[in-house]
Amino acid sequence: MHNINLGEVYYDILKRNGLASARESYEYIRHLPIRFEDRVGDQMIYTAGELKSCWRISYADAFAAAQAILLDAELLTADRKEFEPLKQVKAVRIRWLRKQR
Repeated sequence: MHNINLGEVYYDILKRNGLASARESYEYIRHLPIRFEDRVGDQMIYTAGELKSCWRISYADAFAAAQAILLDAELLTADRKEFEPLKQVKAVRIRWLRKQR
């Protein structure tokens, strides 16, 4: 998980549930067996920029997809609205965290 995306999760929880919940969730996520990445190199910038220019996704989501592509990894997300088009064209491998309603 890129720290950019962890920041987006923190912001979303903060907006919905307040500071205490956001901080608690942040600490919980930080202790999960997840590799956190904080570097943003040229390839990450190129890939995220190219994804953002082709698809209607947020800049933070472009970084999540770029990281998955560059690491040849599966992207775990609940955000079907933004990522379904990328999955359809097989731009990135995606595993949904929630069942479709």
